[in-house]
Amino acid sequence: MKKLILLITIPLVLCSCGQKSVKNENNTSNKTEQVQSDGNTKQVVKEEVKEEIQGKASDYYPFTKNTEYKYEGTGSEYASKDIYPDFIEDNKMQLRIITSGTTSVNIIEKTENEVSLVYSKGEVYHRENCIQKEFKGNKDILIKSPIKVGNIWTTSSGDKRSITAINKDIETKIGKLKALEIKTEGKNGTTLDYYVKDIGHVKSIYEDKQNKGLKVITEIKEINKDKAITEEIKFNYIKSTDTDFIRKTQYINVNFKTNEDIRKVFEKNLKNPPVKGLIPCFTKNVKINEMGIKNEGKISYIDLSQDFIKDMNAGASLEGDILNCVAYTIGNYYNTSEVLLTVNNKPYESGHIIFKNGETIKLK
Repeated sequence: MKKLILLITIPLVLCSCGQKSVKNENNTSNKTEQVQSDGNTKQVVKEEVKEEIQGKASDYYPFTKNTEYKYEGTGSEYASKDIYPDFIEDNKMQLRIITSGTTSVNIIEKTENEVSLVYSKGEVYHRENCIQKEFKGNKDILIKSPIKVGNIWTTSSGDKRSITAINKDIETKIGKLKALEIKTEGKNGTTLDYYVKDIGHVKSIYEDKQNKGLKVITEIKEINKDKAITEEIKFNYIKSTDTDFIRKTQYINVNFKTNEDIRKVFEKNLKNPPVKGLIPCFTKNVKINEMGIKNEGKISYIDLSQDFIKDMNAGASLEGDILNCVAYTIGNYYNTSEVLLTVNNKPYESGHIIFKNGETIKLK
């Protein structure tokens, strides 16, 4: 055994002193080794792949305003989806993800060397800027520099994620693309994700380990620039009858672009009923200071400017109906059964109606 080791080792030393590398056209280098077999020395050419770094992680996940990404998929009701950037601030982007089964929110954070998912929540059917919220839990790194084959890291759930190909040729509905391939190996299955410079995520393939043959594929089919997302919102107004005032519901299609202020949209529509004969809830001077949800989504709230009370020209009955219309509009949008209505962060108080601190309007 010792004699065999010496015969192999000595030629290797000679090779390192006497041979030079020869480059070829495939971005590899040829290394010549000498080995001894049956008393004869032979030269063996080995091909060694030269590592290449292809840009930065941030190149593969652009933040683009007012752009709709439409995907088609197979294998799951969630495979086909539409994605839209609701908000972009500095190095964070909040995405709305719409499938046939649900609507969810993802927040992506990126630096030059990392692209990460920092927040994700399902069953979100309203528009709310969550970018500045504090996020609990570990971020999930989607792309990590250096961009080269063999770069490996661990996901927030403990799965192995790695770069397995660069400039991978893939076919999509928007054409042939050169993509970065990232593989995630988990307990339940394996996912291949494909990202393209200046476009972003274009394809994913998930194969389940437990259910053999189950494959979920999602693939880009359209990228629509300078696009708004349309929501149907239920607004409430007052209608006067011969004997009373009644609350009337109107469904209005509202267009939102990236970073659009939702308060302005609600202000405009509560001041301008879509059909004649309806009484607006706001006068032209009323401003919405804040609106949203609190108490883990159990209560929605709206805070109005002092003009809401100052310009109120109504008796007790009509005033109560106007408050209910505002509450139903906000409560329906955020899907809550209680609404906290305040004026300049103080309980509502007029000549007819006084609310206690923290008192809400209950929706029937």
